[in-house]
Amino acid sequence: MRNTSSNERLFLELVKVAIDDAVCLSHTPSADEWGELYSFTKKQSLVGVCFAGVQKLQLQRQEPPEMLYLTWMGMAAKIQQRNEVVNRQCVDLQKRLAAEGFSSCVLKGQGVALSYPEHLRGLRQSGDIDVWIDATAEEAIAHFAKDFPDCKPDNKHLHLNCFSDTEVEVHWIPVKRNNPVWSRIFGEYFYSERERQFANIVDGLCVPTADFQLVHQLLHVYGHYVYEGVGMRQMMDLYFALRASYENQNENEDFLKVVELFKKLGLMRFVAATQWVLCEVFQLPREQMLCEPDADEGQQLLHEIMIGGNFGHHDERNHVEGESFFGRFFRRWGRKFRMFRFDPLGTLLMPFSRIKLEIWMRKVRRQYNV
Repeated sequence: MRNTSSNERLFLELVKVAIDDAVCLSHTPSADEWGELYSFTKKQSLVGVCFAGVQKLQLQRQEPPEMLYLTWMGMAAKIQQRNEVVNRQCVDLQKRLAAEGFSSCVLKGQGVALSYPEHLRGLRQSGDIDVWIDATAEEAIAHFAKDFPDCKPDNKHLHLNCFSDTEVEVHWIPVKRNNPVWSRIFGEYFYSERERQFANIVDGLCVPTADFQLVHQLLHVYGHYVYEGVGMRQMMDLYFALRASYENQNENEDFLKVVELFKKLGLMRFVAATQWVLCEVFQLPREQMLCEPDADEGQQLLHEIMIGGNFGHHDERNHVEGESFFGRFFRRWGRKFRMFRFDPLGTLLMPFSRIKLEIWMRKVRRQYNV
């Protein structure tokens, strides 16, 4: 594993300042170092949240050069405006789904943003809208294919062009994996949680409860870690989801349920890696951890985060010019094979699962003309 560079260490310090875990940086950055810091925040999709840290650093006389500060401030303002738009779109979407007979729950994005401190919520960079509806795959596809013939269903959701500037993903199941044992455990867990999650209204929006949010964020981080790559924004989401779950748990019962679920999945090694990163980067107290941290796995996870950036978009291993469908398939399978230690059965079954999914998707496209 490569060593963390001085600029990367400064970036991690800035993250700590932004979330109130530090007061200042270890030294006042030079103009070039500030430029690198800004580049890191863009790579990790943390421009807005880190600007909150930059504002605090003004009090310590560690602010960036004026032109960079103004650029940064302008980007933060755009992020806040964008969040206001997406928040309204989430409300509009849930009203539309309710009118069409579907209970719904906003996953990730604007849902997990509610776990952030109030002064940081509007600075979290938003993406698309993920919404879980109370329906089977067949019910969802049959319903939405009428109005959205380009809805593009896959193994867990379909894409809707509801808004001109925001992609919408409608899930019939929050998470899907190749491992059949996991699929059974997921199915049982999600089915048992449906009624509670579709009734949890916060600020006019139906979002997951704190414990469910924690489970979903862990699974979300794991999925991207295995397939494309995971970034610091996803770890920050996980950090605040875990803090919210800890603060809202009922006599440790919620934490115990989360740990029990991941023990059934055989993923405690991965969970332990996330706890190390959350402790190292965000100063998560030991008493709030789900388990003892694993330094070796955690360092590997942090290494992948720093080189790959948000969702692994900056990882050169994920960008192959002129890559064919089969080239992409084998590349992704190769990445997943590196994660064999977490999911041996799912790794071995991945090629067969992909073929099965392709057959199902072709059948769906013919049946519903999508």
